[in-house]
Amino acid sequence: MRLHLQSAAVFRDLSKTVQSDLLDCMLLVARDYIKQELKSVQFVAIEVDDITDVSTCCQTALIFRYFGEDGLKVGHFYGFTLLTDSHADAIAVALCQHLDEVLPEETDKQKLIAQIYDGSSMMYGEDGGVQKRIRDVYPHAHYVHSYAHQLNLIMQQAASKIKEVRAFFADLSGFPEFFACSAKRTEVLEAVVKKRLLGSSQTHWNINMWTVNVVFEKREELIECFKEIRSWDSDDSAVHEARGFIQLLEEDGEFLYFLSLFHRLMPHVDNLCSEIQIRAMDSAAIWRAIADFAGSIKEVRDSINGLFPELPEQSRLPSGKSKETLDQLAEEVCDIITSYAVERFELTKHLVSATLVQKSLFVARKSRFPVEALKEATEAYLMLKKDRLKMELSILYKRKMLLQIQDVSTLLSALLDKGLSTCFSETVKLLRITATTLTPAETERASSTLKKLKAFQKNTVSEDRLSALAMLSVEQQLIKDIPDFNHRTIELFSSRKEHQANFAYMQ
Repeated sequence: MRLHLQSAAVFRDLSKTVQSDLLDCMLLVARDYIKQELKSVQFVAIEVDDITDVSTCCQTALIFRYFGEDGLKVGHFYGFTLLTDSHADAIAVALCQHLDEVLPEETDKQKLIAQIYDGSSMMYGEDGGVQKRIRDVYPHAHYVHSYAHQLNLIMQQAASKIKEVRAFFADLSGFPEFFACSAKRTEVLEAVVKKRLLGSSQTHWNINMWTVNVVFEKREELIECFKEIRSWDSDDSAVHEARGFIQLLEEDGEFLYFLSLFHRLMPHVDNLCSEIQIRAMDSAAIWRAIADFAGSIKEVRDSINGLFPELPEQSRLPSGKSKETLDQLAEEVCDIITSYAVERFELTKHLVSATLVQKSLFVARKSRFPVEALKEATEAYLMLKKDRLKMELSILYKRKMLLQIQDVSTLLSALLDKGLSTCFSETVKLLRITATTLTPAETERASSTLKKLKAFQKNTVSEDRLSALAMLSVEQQLIKDIPDFNHRTIELFSSRKEHQANFAYMQ
């Protein structure tokens, strides 16, 4: 038998087909384990993001976030989905296929209480985008906005819809990237401009705003800086690139027009971001902030006619472009930003539930119970029993020990450890809901599954077995926790009928 196995061609090396089959079996075993875990949890949230690998192939990554019976929060990667296009319909169909696998029963559909997106193509589309289509099937799946990413996504959408704006931000990103290439370039920047340009980023809005402000306010100094670089005897690449930047800052009327436009817009966006990040905000306060923001953007829109006269005299527009064309594009940018902001925060009542168990508000809640917040929370989550929850919270607000609790997860663990999950059943339910729907801005402070996936994608070329490879790389602990993982994989592999060889032992 040993000689036969050594000489048989079917066992000589592992073909790509056999490798792919084995990886596919590993992925299925891991997914089955996740499905079994989700059957025993009360609530689950999905986190979805566009992730592009080194081959520039874009996939949609799906992550399930939930609290286990032990009170520990987990976020498990489920798989990538290659999309035919980036429209809302295609993304929603792909997500629903995965969700139908994991939450097949009607009762399971009630478990999905949050959907969180961190990709430009996810958020907006006809009739409300992906989140609206998912909620049509999963009624409790509230869209949870990410405080830090939310307003950045607004700008990403504006850039993705208008090619001229997309080109502007591409050119803008060239400034920090140019000076980041060498210390010599940075020294010239520091000496002439006396302000360092920050690197561009798609996840930190303030960096883009900072770059716009510096380039707008220090335009003359930057031109002087690039002219000095043009006189260098070495670094031919820097000398060549500096010429293009000088043309941008002196002659490119379209770039300078959008630079002036976004210099007016971004402070309002940054101000809204600061207001939304106030954790004690209720839905009414959010809507007031949105209304003020919309009014500010309208003022910018009404002053668009004043943008063109601000351009340098030597600047010129590309052929086929006119002042009227740019003004029309600027008005479209303002309209997109306003409509996106309103849509992002359209459903905010479910956010109030977090204030009921927020540590910093416990002292105030003790003297004055938050009746309105309780009402909005129970309207958003129908599974909560209003009267019992009010009684339980009234008791908890008077407990001094709770002032030492740092966050929602710790409070949940404390109640579970002390065996109080039955006495405070509705509070535990509320804590699970709140902890499950924590926004990406909060979870980013720790190492998240999404971060690991993005790091994995930087070194991986897309192929059919990508989901399996990502699962094995990112979810190593999960794989170790699955009982008899190797045995299950072997059994599944051997039972497949499409193999040329029969691996199952026949008695």
